[in-house]
Amino acid sequence: MKTTRQWVGSLIVVALFGLFVGVGASSAHAQKVKKNGWWIRVNPEKTSATTVWLKIGMTKKDSKLWRTWKTGQPLEFDVPVELRNAARLYIHGTTDPHDRHALFCVFYMDHGVEQFHFDGNVDHNMKPSDSDRECKP
Repeated sequence: MKTTRQWVGSLIVVALFGLFVGVGASSAHAQKVKKNGWWIRVNPEKTSATTVWLKIGMTKKDSKLWRTWKTGQPLEFDVPVELRNAARLYIHGTTDPHDRHALFCVFYMDHGVEQFHFDGNVDHNMKPSDSDRECKP
C-alpha cells in the first residue's frame, strides 16, 4: 500500500509530465499556424545593422516609412493591415550603419516571395505569386 508521501510524489510526477506534454503540443501547434497575407522575418545571424528602416506601399510612389526595426525586437511581423493582402507590394530597406548588412525575407502566407540581403539601400516590387527558394517559412 502506498503512503501519502508516495501518492503526492506520484501526483507531482504526473502533473509535471502533463505540463511538459502540453507545452510540447502548444509549441508544435504554434509552428503549424499559417500566416494570413504578407509578413516579414529578419535573419539575426546575417544582420549586423543595428537598425533597418522599412518603407512600404503598393508602389514606390505611394510608399511611406512604416517601421524601424532594431536589434532585439521581434524577428517576425506582419505588414500593415491595409496592405496585408495587397495584390502587389513595394518595400524599400535602409540599414544603419549604412555599411552594415541586413537579411530578411518577405513571405506571402505560406511561401517565401523575396529575400532582401543588402547593406545601404535596396527595394523590390513583389506579387503574391512570386517565389524565392532562399526564404523558407
